[in-house]
Amino acid sequence: MLKIRYKSLMLLSFLIGLAACSTEQFSDELVSGNTPIELSGALTRAAGDGLLITTGNPLIDYKNANINFFLSSRIAANNNPYFSNISMSIGNSLSDGRNELNSSVYYPLGKTPINLYAHTGVAATGSPANMIPLTSGTALSNDILFGKGTDVGGTAISGQSDNPVKYLTFQHLMTKVTVNIDVIDATDDPVTGGVQPTLPTNIQMTLKNSAVVTGGTYNMVNNTFTPNTNDYTLKVGTHYLVPTGKVLSGTGLMKSLVIDDYTATAGDLASFTIPQADKNGTLSDFKLDPGLSYTLTFQIKRLKLVGIKLTLNDWTTKSGTGTWGYEAYPVSLNIEGESGGQGYDETKITKMVLKHTIGGQTYQYIGQGNSGTINFVTLPIDLVSGNATNLKADLYTQDELLIKDIDVSNPTSNTLSLVLGDNGLKQNTDITGTYFEITTPLQFALFMNSITSSTTGVYRIVNDLDMDNTSVDINPPTEFPSAATLDGAIWDAASSSYKVHKILHLNLSGNGLVSENKGTLKNIYLASGAITSTSGNYSGSICAVNNGTIAGCVNQTNIVATAAQTTGGICGSNGGTGKVLACLNAGNIANAITVGGICGQNQNTSAASITASLNVGSLNKLATNLGGICGKDEVSTNTKIVDTCYWLTGVARKKQAISNEIAIGNKNATSIAGLAIEVSDLAAQTIRSTAIYVDKLSSRLSTDGAKWVFTLDSSVSSWPIPIPIP
Repeated sequence: MLKIRYKSLMLLSFLIGLAACSTEQFSDELVSGNTPIELSGALTRAAGDGLLITTGNPLIDYKNANINFFLSSRIAANNNPYFSNISMSIGNSLSDGRNELNSSVYYPLGKTPINLYAHTGVAATGSPANMIPLTSGTALSNDILFGKGTDVGGTAISGQSDNPVKYLTFQHLMTKVTVNIDVIDATDDPVTGGVQPTLPTNIQMTLKNSAVVTGGTYNMVNNTFTPNTNDYTLKVGTHYLVPTGKVLSGTGLMKSLVIDDYTATAGDLASFTIPQADKNGTLSDFKLDPGLSYTLTFQIKRLKLVGIKLTLNDWTTKSGTGTWGYEAYPVSLNIEGESGGQGYDETKITKMVLKHTIGGQTYQYIGQGNSGTINFVTLPIDLVSGNATNLKADLYTQDELLIKDIDVSNPTSNTLSLVLGDNGLKQNTDITGTYFEITTPLQFALFMNSITSSTTGVYRIVNDLDMDNTSVDINPPTEFPSAATLDGAIWDAASSSYKVHKILHLNLSGNGLVSENKGTLKNIYLASGAITSTSGNYSGSICAVNNGTIAGCVNQTNIVATAAQTTGGICGSNGGTGKVLACLNAGNIANAITVGGICGQNQNTSAASITASLNVGSLNKLATNLGGICGKDEVSTNTKIVDTCYWLTGVARKKQAISNEIAIGNKNATSIAGLAIEVSDLAAQTIRSTAIYVDKLSSRLSTDGAKWVFTLDSSVSSWPIPIPIP
């Protein structure tokens, strides 16, 4: 299977249409709304499941395949289309796999909450199925959903963010023109007698109505210009002109000019045209383009216009920080517990992705959590008005994703409510009964670290869990209690069957997933990782000591034991009340003085305490006691404790010598005959023979009414695996 780890950097941009130019005199001070801000975003799959695009390819691969990206937008207030299909280009592909996604876009005058969407095809606004959501966030949450992912065993999982997403600041939409008056030095003027005249109190210039300069509107979406029929009047101060792209240098646009009591004649006006703009000695045309800033100076002498000077200035865009720019919209978060119990602590939520489904399309809004309040950048007001429906959310803590697609209600204005229990777990009920759902790696780690002797109930793993996607380490609990069940399978009503979910990259320091099992651990599939033991007498993948039931479990992790330990592929010691059935160990065991493929040591005197299990993992060949199934048996009675169990030929052969392999390491062939029935080492092709040994394993389980069968499914494993059945 393709293993994906990718990092993408997205330079998000923003565009708007319909910006108007007014005859009102503007202050030169920059205000919120006429300078750019930063928005964060996430490029997700068109399926609408909120996951990243999991191809694993850098953006340059899309470019080489002639796949383009486009931006579209909707107005936050009513979800109406705002602009569509603005082209985005693939930028640099950097050495560490990052990429840039660029677009030439502009920030509007005035505050207008906009929600962005990106898509990989020029899809009509009415075809949302082809659109990939691209949601806005705050400048304080620059890690929105981006980072690594995996595709192990055919299961795609989005991952944590290793690096913040980068953003472009937005360019200005309008052309900025600042009008000044400069009085020419009059020291040699015989009329004034060398006295500098006072500055005119009023200057007003009316421009001819034309398609060159007007108070009309300019639509950046389709590059169209709508003129205004009125003349346009400039006064001293700052103006924002419509960026028509027209060149004004060399044109005579003045219709009238009034300076205090002086009114220019037609002859006066005819002698003046707009000059080129000067910037540090370099001349360029006066052009109405977005983002350009000019200073237009009228030179006055004796209340008459004697010259026009034009300079081109830097108009630096401004990055957003904190809550600058779009104002964050705060919404209170209320979390209640399951069945009246304690709810999850709202203050631990650092990010929410709120999802609203309407008209067959799901829109996403990202907010930052702060002490129980979620601050959104853009959010339609009707979603928090007190009666919104069809709301779901993904919740994040500082340790990554906690839960996806949890139902959210809006009971009162500016409040979002949900039900979520301890460790972020939801309760569910199906034909198997009531249980708590473990849906994310973070939930699993939090649950495992919270287990005590008083833990009760059924806990089911309902998704594949990639433990690389949480920063929380699992500390194996001392005891998994008798009143608790951890189940790795979930009932699938559509297929009327169980689906077993994998735990990937389980790397922990300890003697097993739990130290001692007194409850029920079933259908747990440890697909990859390593368990490293540092102390204690026993170690195994599922537990160190088993005094409960372990059923239908699969281990593919490698176990690194200490030299003095007793270690098994499933459990270190099967205690006096322990039962192991329908298990597969495919993990290797290093070190340990006593080693068994399923259990290191057995202390249960009951018949069939280890039943219908299979070991194909490589065992420590230097072990003193080495058995294909059990390393050491402490039972003094002549009881068939091992029933219908097999191991791969060669894995339990001491020191690579040509010698017989045995099921129980501290027994000889004669004594094993009294302790085991239907046990042997088998060649790989024999183990995979459904007609013989796979069926024998399933048949033995059926005899006891156990709800498992062994099956060969190459898409899951190259070895027979136990599958729960109804």
